[in-house]
Amino acid sequence: MIVVLGAIFLLLQVGQGAHLVPAWVHSWGDDLLCLPLILGGILWAQRHVAGQGAGYILPRAHGVGVLLLIGVFFELIWPRVRAGAVADPWDLVAYTLGFFFFQRFLNRPGSVRPASA
Repeated sequence: MIVVLGAIFLLLQVGQGAHLVPAWVHSWGDDLLCLPLILGGILWAQRHVAGQGAGYILPRAHGVGVLLLIGVFFELIWPRVRAGAVADPWDLVAYTLGFFFFQRFLNRPGSVRPASA
C-alpha cells in the first residue's frame, strides 16, 4: 500500500511539472499523502531497522505528534519565514484525513512468519 501511495505522489509531482494536474489536486493531494508516507516510513523503520518486527504498530500518540509538528510547521511557522508560503486551514484537514487513513489502513500488524527451526 505504501508503494502505491508513493507512486501516486510521484505521479502528482510529474503531473504538476508537465501541467497535467490542476493546482488544487496537486496541493491537496500532497497534503493528503503527507502523513501516510511519513508515518509509513517511520513504521517501516521501526519494524525493519529498529527490529520491532512485523507485528509492531506505531502508537497513536506518535502519529498525533507528527500531525501536530507538520501542521504547526507548515501552517504557522513556514508562512512567516518563507515569502510566498500561505497558511491554509484546509491543509490541516487534509493532514488529519491522511492521519486517519494511516491509522485505519496502514498501521496494522504485518504478517508474522514463524521462525525457521
